[in-house]
Amino acid sequence: MKEGYIYRSVLNHCENSSCPINAQCQVGYTMKKYRCVCPSGFEGEQCEIAVREPVALYPLNSAYGTKDMMGNQLDGIPSNVQLADGPDGECEGSHQFLGTQNSFITLPNLGGLDVQYSLTVLMWVYPQGQDGPLFNYRPSGDWEVHIWIVNGKFFSRMAKRGGPLFAYLLSPTPLMIGRWAYVATSYDYNTGITRMWVDGIEVAQLDIGFHSMATNYDVRIGVKSGDSRQFKGRVSRVQVYDVALTLDQVLAVQNRGKGS
Repeated sequence: MKEGYIYRSVLNHCENSSCPINAQCQVGYTMKKYRCVCPSGFEGEQCEIAVREPVALYPLNSAYGTKDMMGNQLDGIPSNVQLADGPDGECEGSHQFLGTQNSFITLPNLGGLDVQYSLTVLMWVYPQGQDGPLFNYRPSGDWEVHIWIVNGKFFSRMAKRGGPLFAYLLSPTPLMIGRWAYVATSYDYNTGITRMWVDGIEVAQLDIGFHSMATNYDVRIGVKSGDSRQFKGRVSRVQVYDVALTLDQVLAVQNRGKGS
């Protein structure tokens, strides 16, 4: 009888638990009489999708300016850019690029942005009708890994270290002018596949094989020297990872840097 009573009591503890919906409730000798166990790939009190920290996160807001929020990289060097409202109406939550040759941000790369194997680059972008670089390795000279807006569409192209460019990825439709879009691109060294997402939807992928990418240069947002195309619009919450994120992970980190 005593054992039966304990069994019913234990069941009630888990039945009335506050575990997240995707967690497993286990009886344990805790103050609450139970514990919540997250499934593989999830972590934290609410069992959020596990994503490692980025090698760099530039909120590009009033709190951080052009600094890396993670403290890993040198400060970005701004030229003729200004603070503007960001995604979700965040006051001074982005940087405005004017679409001129002298309006850009340079991100120094002493090795921390050299994500030569697997990589993911994500950001929020607010196009204003003028193509140009969103994240361009090597501010002048030959083409290396680069992420742009081309003909109004989201564009990314990987480049082999010391070798040729690969075929590019391009979103099927233009990004809407005057509206925030959450864009991302990745390369997975383990599979050889490069992917592209717009607003949480995969819009393109390509198998380019197993290569080391040309990411061993400074990065510039807004302008590439010698090219007449200069980006006009706003950019916010630029994130760089040294792994290829999954779609679920891309969605999970979309607000990193918000309101920081």
